[in-house]
Amino acid sequence: MSTINASARTGTIWSIRNLLVAAVSLLALFGIGLSGYVLRNASMERATASDAASVNETADLLLESAGQWARERGATNLALNAADPAADAQKASIANFRKLGDQPFEQAIARMAARNFANKDQMIAGAKRAHEQLAALRMRADAEIAKPAAARDKAVVSQWAPTITALIVSSQGLRVAAAMEEDDVKSRLSSLQNLKHFLWIMSEYLGRERAAVAALVASGKPMSSQEIGNLANFRGRLEAAWDYVQAYAAKSTAPASVVTGTERVRESVFRRFDETRKGVYAAGIGGGTYPVNSADWFGQSTKAIDDVIALSALASQEAAKMAESAQRSSFNTLLVNGILLTFSVLLAAGALWIVFNRIVRSVGQMTGAMDAIAGGNTSSAVPCVDRRDEMGAMARALLVFKEIAEKVQAMQAEREALEKA
Repeated sequence: MSTINASARTGTIWSIRNLLVAAVSLLALFGIGLSGYVLRNASMERATASDAASVNETADLLLESAGQWARERGATNLALNAADPAADAQKASIANFRKLGDQPFEQAIARMAARNFANKDQMIAGAKRAHEQLAALRMRADAEIAKPAAARDKAVVSQWAPTITALIVSSQGLRVAAAMEEDDVKSRLSSLQNLKHFLWIMSEYLGRERAAVAALVASGKPMSSQEIGNLANFRGRLEAAWDYVQAYAAKSTAPASVVTGTERVRESVFRRFDETRKGVYAAGIGGGTYPVNSADWFGQSTKAIDDVIALSALASQEAAKMAESAQRSSFNTLLVNGILLTFSVLLAAGALWIVFNRIVRSVGQMTGAMDAIAGGNTSSAVPCVDRRDEMGAMARALLVFKEIAEKVQAMQAEREALEKA
């Protein structure tokens, strides 16, 4: 016992108990942290999916309203322009269309109040105001359809279609504005790609109009009904694409350069160039002299198209910036995941080293020494005597048993010698 290092008897923070507790605690904390990280990402994805589902449901409500109001518009307009008073069946049908249109609209407005998008308060207020104006006009329309045509108020007849159409347009503008808001980079990039597509449509149909009208102006011929139809189709495609561009520019997340470029296109295409266009169309339809020659028309329309193409280039630049930002973000995410993976590997390796090197191997050595001493081999060395952890305490206790066994063997040898003597 006197040969045992005294320092080995003192305690150590690197005891097996402390090491096991530390390893298990670190693994548990790491697992909890990793689970929290995964849970946070899953929660964000779920929130995004739930928000998308909510937007889709609200859009469906507004589309349902628009469809029912369109039926009401047609049925009421028919009754207002018919020679005889409306029948009870017509009145009941109109009332049903109103009910089916108003109910989803009110539900959609209530849902919109909880969302955030550009110009929300103004757009909701505008839709409500349009609905109130229609409600007031409905009362007057109900009174008029009960009269014969000669007795009806012409003002109600003329106001009906524009008033209900204004409500339909307002509600659909609200639907588009709410659906255009996105929170993730992928959706924003997708919207920018859509913007570029619709700008291409604008430039394409402006180009078709430019070529068709330039030929007419150069020839000095009036526009035929077929040519007017083709030009109207070009204009319809142009304005449909412009609706998307305006909706995108109205978003709170729209880049400032795109918003400025949209205003430039509005001024160039739909104000300055539109004055020239209206004059050319009026002359072409009426058979008069065109106010500009083909070169002037071509130059002005080309300037308008160039402004649209410039806006598309701005959208491409913003998309490139956003893609670069997304790449940096994905690299940072990859780096964090790599660090977490490395730390988990090191932590697992450390835990395995503690278990195998400090516990399993030492237990095996101690078991072998115990078996040898129990078998009477007191010359067997006792391992881990200098360790200051639990294994060292066990080794020192075994060393005591070994010394006792040695003394017993010596006493037995002495007694055998005396008996022999």
